[in-house]
Amino acid sequence: MPFLQIHRQNHDSKSVKHNQNISKSHKRRRHQSVHKNHRYEDENSQTDDEGPDPAKELIYLSVLLETHQMSTSERLASMYTLERAYKNRPESLISDYKAICKDELETLISDYKARSEEFRKEHVNELQLEYVEKLRTLKGYNKNCRDLEASIERFRNLICKDKQDVMELERKALNE
Repeated sequence: MPFLQIHRQNHDSKSVKHNQNISKSHKRRRHQSVHKNHRYEDENSQTDDEGPDPAKELIYLSVLLETHQMSTSERLASMYTLERAYKNRPESLISDYKAICKDELETLISDYKARSEEFRKEHVNELQLEYVEKLRTLKGYNKNCRDLEASIERFRNLICKDKQDVMELERKALNE
């Protein structure tokens, strides 16, 4: 058996044990948050006093998504839970939600701009996939928020410009 395969199996068995320990507490927390979100939907419940803050739920879930501690089905379930938590909520909650999404998006854009031009040109395809995936996640959270469109468009233009620069460099290199 090749060394890499043995190493991978050992690593997998360790990570499975570690993930089992982690997943118990995550499942418990996720289970509790789903029940608390049901209370959000109850018209008579006190949204100020009980239940989680949906804005914090969004951050918590996005951290789990970022660190890949969720399966695809858990991701979908979490996004659905968040969506339900925000439906028919007071306008102030919706604006908190929009603000978090906008902040995340602005952070994405500034992170992208902060990368050196050489790095961006070298890794444009990987960067594009990474950021587009994040944008999709944000857009998934934020289907009804039209005010994000301008930010998303700005970001798309940045990526496209880098792609054009890379293509131009490749053309020059081929012609020399």
